[in-house]
Amino acid sequence: MDVDETNAWLEELLGFRADGSRAMLGTCCDAGQRPSASEGELHYAMLLRLCWLSWGTWTRVALALGEQSLERFKLSVRCQPRLQELLVLGLGADRRVKLKLPPPSATASKSLQWCKQMVQSILDKGPTVYKIGMTGNPLLRFYKLPSAESPSPGYRYEKDKFEFMYIVFAGATWDEAGLVPCCKVVGLAKALVKDGVGASQSQLIEDLSKIKEKDAEGKTHDVLSKHALTLPIPIREIFGKPELEGFPRLKPIDFLHYMAESGHLNKLLGGRSIAASGRILLQFWQNFKGIHPDFELWDLVEDSDINLADCIPIHAHMDGGRGYKKSEFLVLNWCSIIGNGTGRQNKKDPGVHRLRRNPDSMQTSLLGHSFTSHFLYAAMPAHFHKKNEVAFHSLLASFAEDLRECFDEGIMWNGRLLRLVLVGLKGDAKMQTRAGRFNRNSSTVRKAPYDPTKVKQSLGRCCWLCPAGDIQAPFEEIHHEQPAWWQMMPHFLEPPWGPGQEGGMLESSLQYTMNPAKFYLHDLFHVYLAGVGQDFAAAALVAMLPHMFQSPDSNSVDAQISVLNDAFKAWRKMFHVGCHITAFSKTMLHYPDQTKQFPTGMWSKASDTARIIQFIAYVCSLWPELCSQNKMLGYIDMASRAIGNSMVGLYDADLWIEPLVDSANIFDAHLGFLITYGTKPSTSVCFNFCADQGPAADQNHRTEWDVFFGLLQQASHTCCTKWPASICLPSKNPLFASPVS
Repeated sequence: MDVDETNAWLEELLGFRADGSRAMLGTCCDAGQRPSASEGELHYAMLLRLCWLSWGTWTRVALALGEQSLERFKLSVRCQPRLQELLVLGLGADRRVKLKLPPPSATASKSLQWCKQMVQSILDKGPTVYKIGMTGNPLLRFYKLPSAESPSPGYRYEKDKFEFMYIVFAGATWDEAGLVPCCKVVGLAKALVKDGVGASQSQLIEDLSKIKEKDAEGKTHDVLSKHALTLPIPIREIFGKPELEGFPRLKPIDFLHYMAESGHLNKLLGGRSIAASGRILLQFWQNFKGIHPDFELWDLVEDSDINLADCIPIHAHMDGGRGYKKSEFLVLNWCSIIGNGTGRQNKKDPGVHRLRRNPDSMQTSLLGHSFTSHFLYAAMPAHFHKKNEVAFHSLLASFAEDLRECFDEGIMWNGRLLRLVLVGLKGDAKMQTRAGRFNRNSSTVRKAPYDPTKVKQSLGRCCWLCPAGDIQAPFEEIHHEQPAWWQMMPHFLEPPWGPGQEGGMLESSLQYTMNPAKFYLHDLFHVYLAGVGQDFAAAALVAMLPHMFQSPDSNSVDAQISVLNDAFKAWRKMFHVGCHITAFSKTMLHYPDQTKQFPTGMWSKASDTARIIQFIAYVCSLWPELCSQNKMLGYIDMASRAIGNSMVGLYDADLWIEPLVDSANIFDAHLGFLITYGTKPSTSVCFNFCADQGPAADQNHRTEWDVFFGLLQQASHTCCTKWPASICLPSKNPLFASPVS
């Protein structure tokens, strides 16, 4: 389609000429008057032509198109930049994407009634195929053409070839049409009743309207349960523990029974059929036995009729959410280990796994809604557990007892006795220390040089699984493949708690007989994204400020951070990177001055860490000569690329990493990060970038432990089958020269 045809089509469609001499709203031409091209090509040409217009013409077109349509939106929506862009692209003048909005002053109840009337008007026309959904760009959603990057077509080019799209409501925020707090639900119900919608049309609305808004969070659940709008899993109270008498929780055995009755047991295996799960479960336990031969399950299998093909592996998880005034709100849940993989593996679609990978391969449980893989047990507000260790550990003990019930009793399903097997507890370092009552943690690290003349001084150990921090095994030793703490580990079996001080979950859980502390699992992604990776990113950005983010106006740190923010904003827009952080500050980087403080990342969303390190690697790639001349920047460049490659490899791998070359590549990349991050480039540099002296030093030890043992020890199920008591991982690194016990 040439330029003249495009101009003619635009003139007839929009009512203006390319020179802007006429600016009147027009209507779409009939199909017979169009140039000889498909509707998709015409629409695409229109968008291209709009991009060719000068800014002055663009403004006049926007005014012409939006003057009348803008008044149809409510005030909170009119000021949105997205709406201005959509009006310029033709929203309001398109003959297929039509505005059918309620009056701008309509209340919530009136808007809801309006939407119902619009849907009914469509149904009254006769047999109709229709959809109801939400979108931030109606024109793109309707006219989108499939491409290699995004194969899904718009509604117009789907199999059903929808004729029209009616926009029946427009809101300034997503929560206006999505999930809302209970108080807003109650408020909406009251508004509906006030407008005449009550028990005659919906008893649910009538019941919700009777709830006081200040009691909405506690009362709404009862009303929803009354109308069968909640999962029929009973909330049971804890009895027999004085400090928790009457405390509510959701028993895992009730979850299992409901899953069996409703046909959702496959959620425990990443969507795989339970009927065909025997081989996968046997393979999992065979691999697990090769790594943990001291797990108590093996003795129980030999002494009873327990079938490993009926044992589903899970782990417990604990974390602190944000409660009233940002107080810690303890949440306990249990999680399936075998899942749908990651978004990187399967392009955000679990179904892709079935096509791209071996259907028998096991994947991690990181994809899909957390409701389908993480199952709530209990929640405890801070005032209940913060200064009450007895209540805290009693809740953990109750958690372990209820999970043990799922193993001892299980549930019957098609003649099989299915059991849940708890392999450990996951959580951040702070929570693990409380749960296990550890006397070896980050707070016990030696604060001063070792003095042999002093009888009473801390041993300085910081890890519950090894002697790292001891005078013979410094935890800062992260620069090579054979650290002292690694060589001492096979013979180090000292528990990280005092006599009789085991954590609340151990007594009722299956044990690791040789080293019970293995029950407390590392969480690599927590340690990296919210720990060492966060601090590395902050330290790297501060080190890059005077070199790569110089301001033409001033040499102050504030001016350099302003340039950093401009660059970060442009990078996110250029590569369409979603990030919660919009701007950096001295407070966020924990960098009040240039001499006394180690920079640490203070952003609240751990997922932003990976994006920021991507940004660091990108900026370094723009300054290759500077990175080659400046040792500090060179190490930052190498470290950011190395940890990026390592984490990409982990996210792209299966639950059991194979083939062996993938294990070696992930290890090499992660070791490269630790070596470069732990290297002190120059003693004359005022900013100390050395990892073994910063605030995340003991976290570096944890990340190395995670990769060495928690991941690479589980590297290949082929090796597990061949050597059930050890794993031999050949690689160019000396660590793989001998079997790992």
